[in-house]
Amino acid sequence: MIVEYNNFRFQVENPSSCPHCHNGIEPREIYNNADRGLIYSIFQCTFRECRKQFVVAYQITGQTSAEFKGFLDGTPIGPHWTDTIKNLKSKFIATYMQALL
Repeated sequence: MIVEYNNFRFQVENPSSCPHCHNGIEPREIYNNADRGLIYSIFQCTFRECRKQFVVAYQITGQTSAEFKGFLDGTPIGPHWTDTIKNLKSKFIATYMQALL
């Protein structure tokens, strides 16, 4: 994707996964803007069961380059839970996942 900012053109790489469903995708770009050395892009997941929108931040690193900084939203991937932990009747896993947000 090409983004223009202050008369410069930046080539940035589209994300290859959705931060919500975590599937490998080719997202649809909706909008982008640059300000104070950062590029913000809004994408939509193309996975048919998700289709959620998400924001990606890129750090401008040179006159024509920018690097992926991270997702500004999404659902974190928690650790792999053993069956013993999963079968507990507590709210531990739900509470843990909320703490990651």
